[in-house]
Amino acid sequence: MRPFALDSTFVAAALALPVMLAGCGDGQRADRTALDTTLTRAETFVAEGNDLEARRYLAGHLAAHPDIWAGPSAPDGFRMLGDLSRSAASFDSAITFYQQAGKEYRGRGRRDAAYLMEYAEAELERQIQRPDRAHALYAEALRLATVFGDSNAVWTIRLALL
Repeated sequence: MRPFALDSTFVAAALALPVMLAGCGDGQRADRTALDTTLTRAETFVAEGNDLEARRYLAGHLAAHPDIWAGPSAPDGFRMLGDLSRSAASFDSAITFYQQAGKEYRGRGRRDAAYLMEYAEAELERQIQRPDRAHALYAEALRLATVFGDSNAVWTIRLALL
């Protein structure tokens, strides 16, 4: 017998592996598509000037399908919820969503977007009269903006720190 001879069991296993692996991602792809569709619909509400309906729609979807809110589009969804909560003057909810978006962005290696969430959260903290918390967030956003070489953001954050 030859040491590297292909037998029928090996060939069948080799041919079945790509088919099995292709089936593993279908659920994630469907979840990603569902979240993308949800975000697109919310953007349509916003474009129509109906921020409140967009916020209700996204919050309802998050409550009904929390497992879907774990894909690559999740940080953008949390950021959108933060923006919509901020426009509805629900600042504590906005801060919570911005924190979640920042965490999701960092987890996906998008630290440039994460410092923007730090900055947005700092702006809210300053607006609701929590200067110590705002200063700490501005400092972290400044550190990240400096690391990424975003000179416009560095200038803006330094101005906010004054």
